[in-house]
Amino acid sequence: MAIAAIVIWILILTGCINRNVVFENPTFTAISTQSPVPAQTAVVSKEPLEPAPTEVEQTPNEEEILMVTEGVFSYIEWGDYLHLYLIDFVNTVHSFFVLKYPGYDVESLEEGRKIKVYWRNVDVFLEAPQETINLNEVVKIEVME
Repeated sequence: MAIAAIVIWILILTGCINRNVVFENPTFTAISTQSPVPAQTAVVSKEPLEPAPTEVEQTPNEEEILMVTEGVFSYIEWGDYLHLYLIDFVNTVHSFFVLKYPGYDVESLEEGRKIKVYWRNVDVFLEAPQETINLNEVVKIEVME
């Protein structure tokens, strides 16, 4: 019986059965007092970043792509590494690794503060698990307002 109902709905939705079906646009409810706006993620730069000074020589990537996400700072979490959690303006939670100093003291951020996070997706060898992991690494943080 349930399978028949699913098949009928599929036929209705694909137009095989002529029936007037009205779809409404979904709405989002903001978790703060600010009005919601679309998520702000964009490519910032394709220029190579300066390699971090280390004892082992590194070869820089030919084209390093930085992304930027704006939102509200939620919290940080210390494990083997520092993690920053950000909620964008459509209530999506983003998690970032903070492996190097991003130009702002992350531990001094206050919950609910608007920030802009510049980040990149990289494969990094981490000492704690002794393996290479793909992660989103914070490059720079800007406090907004």
